[in-house]
Amino acid sequence: MKNYSFLVSNPSKSHHIELLKEMENFNLNYKFITSYPKFLIDKNLSKKKIISKSKYFWFYHFFRKMKFDSLMKYSYYKMFVSVENEIKKNINLHDIFLSLSGTVGNTSKEILKYKKFLICERPCSHIEFQNEIMMEEFELCDLKYLPTDKKLIDREKREYENAKFILTPSQFAKDTFSKKDISNVEVINYPTNLSTFTKVSNVIKNKNLNLTYVGQLSLRKGIHYILDAFLKLDLKNVNLNIVGYWMGNHEEKNFLLEKMNKLNDKNFKFYGKIANHNLKNILSDTDIFISPSIEDGYAITVNEAAACGAATIVSENTGSKDFVRKNNCGYVVPIRNVDAICEKILFLNQNKDLLELLKSNALKANSKFTWSNYLIDLVNKIKKYS
Repeated sequence: MKNYSFLVSNPSKSHHIELLKEMENFNLNYKFITSYPKFLIDKNLSKKKIISKSKYFWFYHFFRKMKFDSLMKYSYYKMFVSVENEIKKNINLHDIFLSLSGTVGNTSKEILKYKKFLICERPCSHIEFQNEIMMEEFELCDLKYLPTDKKLIDREKREYENAKFILTPSQFAKDTFSKKDISNVEVINYPTNLSTFTKVSNVIKNKNLNLTYVGQLSLRKGIHYILDAFLKLDLKNVNLNIVGYWMGNHEEKNFLLEKMNKLNDKNFKFYGKIANHNLKNILSDTDIFISPSIEDGYAITVNEAAACGAATIVSENTGSKDFVRKNNCGYVVPIRNVDAICEKILFLNQNKDLLELLKSNALKANSKFTWSNYLIDLVNKIKKYS
C-alpha cells in the first residue's frame, strides 16, 4: 500500500477511531483533528497523532444540559469551525484529507489550490435532504424544529463541490446525492468491531420475545414509531428494551418520554446509555432488533445486533437495509409505518422457525467485511480518482 499521509478530521470521533487503528496496522502516516477531548479517545491510539480542540465540545454539552438550545446549536457549529482552523495549519503536511462533512468549509478551496486530495465523508444523506425530511417529521409530530444552521449547509455544499469524491456508507445515502445531480459519490459500508460485539453464549434467555432498539433517542431515529407499535401490539409475551442517549432539543425529549410513560413497566425497560460489555449481553438476548429511522446513513447498531444473533427490522431510509437484505437476516419496512412494524413482529412471533433462521443468518453476516477491508477499499477509491 502506497505510503499516503492522511489528515482525518471529525468534530466527534465515531467510526474514525477504528479506521485510524487500521492505518496504524498498515504503518500509514496520519494526523487526527477533532473537538473530542484526548482523554476520552481510545488509549491504543498515539496521543501525539491527535489534535484536540475541545473548547466548544464542552460548551455544547453544557448548553445542552442547561436547555439553552440556541447556544447549543451555535456551539455545535463552532466545533466544526475550530476543526477547520486547525486543518488550515496542516495543509502542507499531508496528501489526503479525509474530512467529515462540515469540517473543511472554505478551506476546501485551499486544499484544491495546493493540489491535495480531498474526500468529503458524509455519513448521512445529503444535508438538504436530511434537513427537509426532519422538518416534515417535526411538523407531523406537532413539534418545533430547529433547522440545520444555514451556514453549516453552505459549508457542506462547498465541500461537495470541491471534493475529489464524496464518501458515504450506503446506497441510500448515495441516492440522495444522485437526486441532486451529484455523481462523484462512493459507497463503503461500515464493518462491525467483532472484538467488541459477539454473541454471549451463557446469557439466560428470556422466554418472551425480546425487541431491542439501541442508538440515539431522537425523532430522526424513528424511536417514536417503535413505542407506538409496542403500545398497539399490547402483547404479554413481548418485551421491549430501549438503550441509548438523548439527542435533539428538550421538547423532542419530552415528547418521547410521554410515549415511554404510557408503556407497561413489566414488559418495557429503558436502560439509557450503557457500556459495550453490558450492551453485548442485551443484544445476545434480543430476538428482533428494530431501527425504523426517518433518515440514517447506515446504523452500525444493526451490524452489532446481528453479530450478537438478532434478526432485524429496519426502515427503507436506514442505510443498513442493504446489509439486512444481502444477508437475509430481517425485513425492510416503509418509514413512518407503525402497522408494518407490528405486522413483522407478529409474523415472526408466530413463525419461530423462520425467526431462528433469520437469527442464524445474522450471526454469519459480519465476518465478511472488516476495517482492514474498509481501508483497502478506501485506498482503491483514492487511486481511482487520482
